Amino acid sequence: MIALSSKKFKDIDIGTTVLVEVPKVDRGPLDSKNIAGKILEKRNELFRVGTPFGIISDWIPRNAVLSSPNTIISGDIPQITLPLRTIAAKCSSFAQQDMGNRLSAIDREAIKNELRETFRIQNSVLQSLSGSGALVCGISQ
Repeated sequence: MIALSSKKFKDIDIGTTVLVEVPKVDRGPLDSKNIAGKILEKRNELFRVGTPFGIISDWIPRNAVLSSPNTIISGDIPQITLPLRTIAAKCSSFAQQDMGNRLSAIDREAIKNELRETFRIQNSVLQSLSGSGALVCGISQ
């Protein structure tokens, strides 16, 4: 049985970029079927896989891992252990609860300042066109 499995699935080395299959029970209706990750550890033909969101807490069997050398994992892998279901939700393009966390505090502040400046310019243009000093767009200053 092991010999047949060894022929069917090629050996994967530590540090290889892989796609991990996410079972239907662990993913939402809009979540991806696969998660990109990197092999961190190998033990008894089971793999410990790290993703950009953390390390998958379960050991992944060889038949649920597909080597993907063209996939690039950007950044470091956080040393946080999370269940596969949580990582699948974080990797989803449609995860609404995570959208706010993807922007850093600096990015949020820069966006706020840019919006304030835009509203200030619009306000001054509209005031000059209307000829009154009344607040037009809703932001004072």
